[in-house]
Order: sequence, then structure tokens, then C-alpha cells
Amino acid sequence: FSYGTLILKRMNLSTLPEHYSYFLDVRQKSNGDAYDRPASIFVIPTDRALSLKDALIDSIQMLHSYTDKRDITYRAIKLEDDFTPVVELMRFFTPFGVSHFNNRVKFDGLEWEDEAYYKQEITDVAKHLRGDVLIGAFISNYDGGGHKLSMDILAYPSSYSWDLSYNDDWTLPLFNTCNVMEMSGQHYCRMFKTDSLTVEFEVPETSATFVCDISAQATAAGAEATNSTLKKMSSSSTEKKSSHTLHGVATALHSER
Repeated sequence: FSYGTLILKRMNLSTLPEHYSYFLDVRQKSNGDAYDRPASIFVIPTDRALSLKDALIDSIQMLHSYTDKRDITYRAIKLEDDFTPVVELMRFFTPFGVSHFNNRVKFDGLEWEDEAYYKQEITDVAKHLRGDVLIGAFISNYDGGGHKLSMDILAYPSSYSWDLSYNDDWTLPLFNTCNVMEMSGQHYCRMFKTDSLTVEFEVPETSATFVCDISAQATAAGAEATNSTLKKMSSSSTEKKSSHTLHGVATALHSER
């Protein structure tokens, strides 16, 4: 997809008890691209009318847009009434030409690695790894050959219980500014130099503690790619759940550099 920079796989994952810990193992090597590239592994939620899957089938132009003060338009980056942004599992940079260019430079007593290896815990977004799941992998690329990538999702139990009644975790992706459809016209998100990004959201239950997890990482193109997920951190199984809805606004402020 997206001119060969994005791979997508549909998986059917078992629903595991809440005591399981999830990890993502990724192995990557160059297949001709010599440079360091930003990369992202993510889940495409399909719980609302529109998703990134529609853009991959049709066009990025069909998804919601956000225009900053410099009149630059960004698409498919934040939560809307009918659109959920991607849930990022891992962000990383590729090393320079690992494997494909190993024979270009040799040093006595040194053997180049044949692949790059990444591992990250992803338990906090386990809700999005149950049932029918669309998982995507993006590596920015401009050279012929691109990259090769393989991935495993690992789950480790901490007890022998198979009780699913405690699986009341809840997460809501608010925004993700990593332009995984870069080669299809999704711009690098540079809005935070001049703008703030505001997202309105609703939390269906108020009898729990929530945290807004925002992470940021610079990209090779100088943009700051960020993602945000609202997560329920703790709740008591004996608490009476509220039927009220919590309305909230999350804002990522611009920063002067």
C-alpha cells in the first residue's frame, strides 16, 4: 500500500485475561534503501464509519482534514465523530542500510549485524489486540528496494487464571501525527511550530482514574510526530459504574524552537 511503504495484515487474535503482558518484537533489514528512516507499527481501528483502511483503498483525500495557520492541510490525524486515528504500537528509526550494505565497509574483528531488532511492551493498548485486527507497518522510503520487516506479538501470563471478567480496560486514541501514508500525500505534521491541536472526546464511565499518554519523537524530515491515547489506569470491580458520560478536551500546545 501507499506505493510500497506500508504493509497491512489482518489477524484474528484471541482474547486473553487481563493478567497477560503483551510485547511487540520487530526485525528489520534494508532491501536497498541506504538511509535511516522513521517507522511505525500500528493498529487501524474500524469501530467508526471511517478509518485509515478507507484511505488505503480509496484516497487519503476522503478523510478529515486539519489546516494550520500556514494553510498547510493535514489529514487523518485526530479523533472525529466518525473517524478513529491509528493506535501506534511502536515507533522507531531504521539504521543505515543494515544487511544490504554490510559488505561495503569492512573492519578487522568486526561483523556487521544482519538485521535490526526492536522490542517494546504494548500491554497498555491490549484492548486493540483482540479479535479481528488490522495491523500496519510503515517505513518511510525513497530508494529502490526499500526494507524487509517481520513482526511477532508475544503474550506472557502472570497466573493460570482464565477469568475474562476483569477485562474492563478502555483506551481511546486521540491523535497520531506520524504520516504513515506519506507517499500518498499525507503531509509531515509540522503544525506544532505555530499551532495547537485540540481534540474533543467522551469517556463513557466516570468511576475510574484516567491518564492521557502523549509521546513525541522527531522524524528525519524535522517534523515532530506525536500520538496520544487516553487510558483507564485503575478501577475497582466492586464499584458501581456510572451511566454518565465524561466530556473532555485534550490540547497539544505548540512550542517555540
